[in-house]
Amino acid sequence: MPNQKEHNRNVWLDTLRGIAASWVVIFHLNEVIPKEDNFYFHFVGLGYLGVPIFFIISGYCIYLTARRSNSIFEFYLRRLRRIYPPYILSIFIVISICALRKFVTGNNDVTQLPSNLHSWFATLTITTTPVSSVPTINSVSSRYMAKIITLTYCL
Repeated sequence: MPNQKEHNRNVWLDTLRGIAASWVVIFHLNEVIPKEDNFYFHFVGLGYLGVPIFFIISGYCIYLTARRSNSIFEFYLRRLRRIYPPYILSIFIVISICALRKFVTGNNDVTQLPSNLHSWFATLTITTTPVSSVPTINSVSSRYMAKIITLTYCL
């Protein structure tokens, strides 16, 4: 018998959101493959459209969650528990990739990591640009982070 949490889930919206997120991930994974003139690459090339689809559906789901919450504190606590663990996991994976590249090639060409305690604090608390003057971990790593966060969120 399904529990109350499963009963409140809208499987159709979750499926659409998963398809949109997967479309974006496939788009990014195919960036390194030489393009051919066929249906697959034309369809995958439109994968950037998965981002607004994902955000619109997620916005509606967040609205439904906010309506079900007993208080604003409960709503934000739920959001934090859902968003923060994949975010920290993605940072750990990016740091691991940077360390691996440094070990294998002798330099870190993946991204520029925070260089001081203030920057690390801003990165870990999700208070980088535009909230503060600390830049986000950018360049190639943001593409890795977007893929990792998207995939982790869909799980």
